[in-house]
Amino acid sequence: MGQFAIFGVRVMLVILFTVGVLAQVFWIPDIIESTIHTFPEVAGLRWPGVIVGVVLVLFLQVAVVCMWRLLTLVDRDAIFARGSLGPVNVIIAAFGGVALTGAVGFAVMTGAGFGPPGVILMLIGIVVAGVGLALLMLVMRELLIRAMQMDADLAEVI
Repeated sequence: MGQFAIFGVRVMLVILFTVGVLAQVFWIPDIIESTIHTFPEVAGLRWPGVIVGVVLVLFLQVAVVCMWRLLTLVDRDAIFARGSLGPVNVIIAAFGGVALTGAVGFAVMTGAGFGPPGVILMLIGIVVAGVGLALLMLVMRELLIRAMQMDADLAEVI
């Protein structure tokens, strides 16, 4: 992978991480407060909403940090080392955490009897995206394992 591409991906990861921090500190609490202002009957969901939102972003930030680690391994031409499986496993767990947190948010919202269609659809989308990305990363993990084996076999031949 070229240095320009690695640099570009790193810039995007920094932007994603920074946007995540801004969302956790400013946007999520602000959205929750404006929702409570519009629908005062859901004031009891203030803290569950903030917690679910912040935890969702936190899982994504964990995945971003692991992607940075994988990029470092690619840059050092060490992506086929056994150490590369650790960050991939953490990314899989992070996306699983996104799906689980989205499901908890869905359960809290529907259990409280507050379920605007937009919020419910968003939470269902988060669950589906989390599961889909975790499954995609499982496939990528298997491909990485096979590539590591092929690299080891090729090293034996040479």
